[in-house]
Amino acid sequence: MIYNSFFSADEVTLLKSNVDTEINKRVLSQDDHFPYSSYNINQACGRKVASFINIDESLKLKIYNEILKNYSTASLMNVVYAQYSNQYGVPLLEMHQDGHVDANSKTICFDYQLESNTSWDLIVGNQNYSMSDNDAVLFDSSNEMHGRPNKTFADGEFITNLFFFFNVI
Repeated sequence: MIYNSFFSADEVTLLKSNVDTEINKRVLSQDDHFPYSSYNINQACGRKVASFINIDESLKLKIYNEILKNYSTASLMNVVYAQYSNQYGVPLLEMHQDGHVDANSKTICFDYQLESNTSWDLIVGNQNYSMSDNDAVLFDSSNEMHGRPNKTFADGEFITNLFFFFNVI
């Protein structure tokens, strides 16, 4: 399911401020031992990534309410920041599925495009989604194959996404 222009202009400003604050206070780490205070560079995927991004409750609630339109219960597990750019390596997101939390639930992803200066489609199953900034795609990341097509990024090109992972029943 795709959501075009999900947040209002004021909400996007707030979200960008939240993300900038989170990323700027973190330090580069070569491992994931300090996920709340660091970020790392994944050269194999050409991305800068940070987990457990703290954002305003009103923004999380807006996403949560959308999730509840499709699922009876949902619990936000993680908000992951990922910026893809050739300054971090070769951007690559091969087709994959995310792991299950347990046998009675599944993991879904609200894949939100925060900011970009190039396009890079999201593929879920057999469907391509062309996303613009402030668009999102909701999908079952534990059961649906998803990734991005191969693309050569020019110097200075980037795409920044936030992945909101929910455990749902």
